[in-house]
Amino acid sequence: MDTPASNYRVKSGFVSLIAVSAVIYSLASPTVSAASPPAPENYATEYFEARDPSNALQMVQFIPNADSVLSGGGGGRGLGGRSERLLINGKRITGKSTGAQTVLEQMPPDSVETIEVYRNGAEHLGLTGSNMVVNVVLKPGSSALTGRWATEAILKNRGIMAPNASVNLNYRNGSRLVTLGAEIFERKTEFQKVRTRDSIEEVEVYNADRTGDYTRDGLNFSFGYNDQLFSDVAMSLNGLLKFQDEKVIRDEAFTEVVDEALVQSNEDQMRDQKLTAYELSANLDGELSSSTSLTLTMLQSYNDRWENEDREEVADNLPVAATRSAEDRERGESVVRATLNSPFLDGWSVRYGAEGAYNYLQKDQEEFTGDNLEELEIIDIDNASAEVDEMRGEVFANLSKSVSDDTRLEVSSIYEFSKIRQKGEDVAQSRQLAFFKPRIALTHDLNASEKVNVDFGRNVGQLNFDEFITSVDLDEGKVEAGNPDLSPTKNWRLALVYEKQLAESAGRIRVKAFHLWMDDAIGDVPFGDTSVTGNIGKAKRFGVELKSSFIWRGEDETKLDFRVLAQDSTIIDPFLNEKRLMSGFAKYHLSASLDRSFQEWGGRIGGSLNWSSKRYWFDYNETGHWGGEAPSLNLFVEKKLSDVVRLSVSANNILSPATGSEKIRYADSRLLGTVDYFETEYNPQDPSFTISLSGQF
Repeated sequence: MDTPASNYRVKSGFVSLIAVSAVIYSLASPTVSAASPPAPENYATEYFEARDPSNALQMVQFIPNADSVLSGGGGGRGLGGRSERLLINGKRITGKSTGAQTVLEQMPPDSVETIEVYRNGAEHLGLTGSNMVVNVVLKPGSSALTGRWATEAILKNRGIMAPNASVNLNYRNGSRLVTLGAEIFERKTEFQKVRTRDSIEEVEVYNADRTGDYTRDGLNFSFGYNDQLFSDVAMSLNGLLKFQDEKVIRDEAFTEVVDEALVQSNEDQMRDQKLTAYELSANLDGELSSSTSLTLTMLQSYNDRWENEDREEVADNLPVAATRSAEDRERGESVVRATLNSPFLDGWSVRYGAEGAYNYLQKDQEEFTGDNLEELEIIDIDNASAEVDEMRGEVFANLSKSVSDDTRLEVSSIYEFSKIRQKGEDVAQSRQLAFFKPRIALTHDLNASEKVNVDFGRNVGQLNFDEFITSVDLDEGKVEAGNPDLSPTKNWRLALVYEKQLAESAGRIRVKAFHLWMDDAIGDVPFGDTSVTGNIGKAKRFGVELKSSFIWRGEDETKLDFRVLAQDSTIIDPFLNEKRLMSGFAKYHLSASLDRSFQEWGGRIGGSLNWSSKRYWFDYNETGHWGGEAPSLNLFVEKKLSDVVRLSVSANNILSPATGSEKIRYADSRLLGTVDYFETEYNPQDPSFTISLSGQF
């Protein structure tokens, strides 16, 4: 049987073929005179003087609501539009774990000349549509070598210290920008989990007190090379390499009522986990003419996680049961994307191209059981070791036009097609999927400071290949059967947005109402006399979000960010055939952050507050909830010790003393309604204090 390692480079050729086809087609596009570029909001270095940022990334975060371009991450489907809304000198730096954010975080603030913010796209930069674009413009100049260093220690009231150290180098020579970074860290945590079970008569039948130590050591390296190769061609190359080692040593003492007798025992656990991962990304921007540009983006990532776990239950100082789990998960992704930006007929701007991707997951898992760790027998688990891979392609087009001086229209469409295969001793199958994803958006300026936006379109979710393969949860004593027939969740999404910019750059207010009509929602569904992750069917999700950013300027400056989300959902429970909330869904979320700078003192103080309501889950024979405890409060103080050295002290997790969950376990199924026991889990959370020292050279 072919393995991912033997097929990886070959299958990536499929990716390149799709992208090259799009490029050849695009070269025949007509050339039309481009419209004048829109005027951006300009934030020169004087705007940030009172805030005294420590790096260029903080400068972006200080602009009202501009940090929305920093959202997103590495878990999405392909590349899409990610990393295209944050630019450096008008050029993209693409990556899921690397990219413009990594480069800006390593860059001193005095290397920035100005930051341009486009609230309705930037067609002259090849970014059409109504989304925000932030372009960080660097100062021109001769060669310069700068750097940043940081040391950090995390302290907890149990005397645990987790050190961290990093260094970043930044070299500029004309248009060339080279970055190098290294980080070494150690995380140590003592944890405790108390779990109790009560019978229907409210009599305690089980009590477990789990304590242990968790450590995670790691070493990360990053690099970047960005240059204007020719007058009309720019290139960026970025990479990240990770090594991590995790260890858990745990002891659990528990009592249980068995046949009306009280049984006391103890369980020891030792888990060792190692991670090796890398990501490489490259981006080429070329000007085909004065009004037409071409972008080629490539990404390759690899992640290998190995884990070994031993458990042994002891009663009266003698082992009575033991388990061992050995697992290796290897996953990779290769993506190539080609995008052409050009004016079109009658004032339209067009952005179109193609993307191809190959990604895979190979999982090998073995489970053993016996009376002790020296005498173990393997357990036969169906579909526990398998390989899942996907060959995916898409073609896309985005057209936008200013239909009047204050109204912009955007129309886009994506056609996606893929083939998913699963191979293993217990499963061998393949299937093909195809989706059409249209979208239309209309933006209207009410006046110079207010605008409204209507956005309607179809989205397709990302499948989690881990759910295709059976997994074993030793903590819960559960086997989650894999489902090779999972389909991605599809939805039609309607969003209405009102946005207002306050006078004199004093902040922004944004209100969004949204409604999602979902098909093939994913959750637990019946599977014989148990359940499996599957497609439940139709669901709805709707809500309102308020996001605001206020700035009080002066010699000293204050910034207040505020976000409130209120939402609801409905889905038909596949076990009871009645309406309920979607699993893992929080109805309310509140976050606020305050940052106050003192220019004469040379420091800043601030904090953040986060709270979410309870989240519920629903399975074949249990239901419960977690979360909804006291808000999480974090505070910080930062002081400049000199022109190049800063000291920062933060206190984290102040108000939330514990997390936990409550659940009801049924004797058979929820449909029959016979309760077996009630369970409460309590996890004490210690406040932590972080002391960091950082500087520039």
